[in-house]
Amino acid sequence: HPFPTPLHDVLAGYDWILKHLLRGSAALNAWQASPSKIAGLAVCGELTGGSLAAMLALTECHMGKPGIRAAMMGNPITDWTAFHDPADTDGLSPSIRQGNDPAASLSTPSHLLHVRSSLFTKPSHYFDPFASPLLFFRTPSSDLPPDFSPPSTSDDSQAPPSPTSDSQPSSETPIEWIRKRRAHRRHPPLLSTLRLPTIRVDVGKESALRKQGWELVELWRRSVDLYEGGGRGERWRYPANGVDRAGEGEARAEVKEKDGVGLWTEEDLVEIGRWLARRVLR
Repeated sequence: HPFPTPLHDVLAGYDWILKHLLRGSAALNAWQASPSKIAGLAVCGELTGGSLAAMLALTECHMGKPGIRAAMMGNPITDWTAFHDPADTDGLSPSIRQGNDPAASLSTPSHLLHVRSSLFTKPSHYFDPFASPLLFFRTPSSDLPPDFSPPSTSDDSQAPPSPTSDSQPSSETPIEWIRKRRAHRRHPPLLSTLRLPTIRVDVGKESALRKQGWELVELWRRSVDLYEGGGRGERWRYPANGVDRAGEGEARAEVKEKDGVGLWTEEDLVEIGRWLARRVLR
C-alpha cells in the first residue's frame, strides 16, 4: 500500500497491542503497582520494515509510560530522499552490480528507486521524517524544486500525515534535484518526554543501505550524548545521580556488519529475538 497507509497500519497495530495484549500482562501490572517498573516492548524490521521500526522507536518511547524499549533493524531504509541515480553502484561488489545475486538486488539503487515510486505517490511524501526517519535527526541532502511543498518537519510534528492531502505531481514526474548542505535537527525535541531506546542496526558490507544504517547509529548516539543531559543540549559533563554517563550513546546504539548484502536468515531471527528480550527484560 502507498504511503502513508503503512504508517497508519503500524501505529494502529501498536495501539491495539497496548490496549489488548499489554493490558493485564504481568509487566503492566507490575508497572501499575510500582511506576518505576515500566512495561516495555521491542520492535524489529528489515528494509522497509526497518524504516517502520525506526519510526516507531523514535516516536513511541515516552518516559514513564509503556512503550518501545529496544529495536532491531536490518538494512533499514531510513532516507528515501538519498536515492537519485539508478546507476550508482559505488561500494557494491561486481556480482551485485551485474545482478548475479537475486537477493542482493533488493537493496540496489535501481530497485530502491522502483520501490520508492510504488510506495510514494508524491515526492514530498518521502521528505516526511515518518517515511525517512533520518530526517528526525537532520535535514535532507537535497531539496525539491520550488513547485513542491515538503511536509512540515518542526519539532512539534509528532504525527504522520493524513492519507488525504493537497494535490501535487506524482513521483513519476521528472525531478531536478537541488543539492544542499545537511544540518542537524534536535530529536527528541526540547522538553519532550521521549527517551531514545536501545537499538541495533545490522548492515551488509556490500549493501547500498550500509551508509544509511551507520548514519542512523551515529546520529542516535549523538542525540543521546547531547540531549539527555537535563534537556540543556550539553554533553555529559557531570554524573547524574552519581552515575557516570560517559559513553551512554555508544552503549544505546550499536551496529553489526554482515558479509554480503546482509539480509536476515532464520538463524538471525532467533538471535534477534534473544537480543531484544535481554534489552527489554533487564
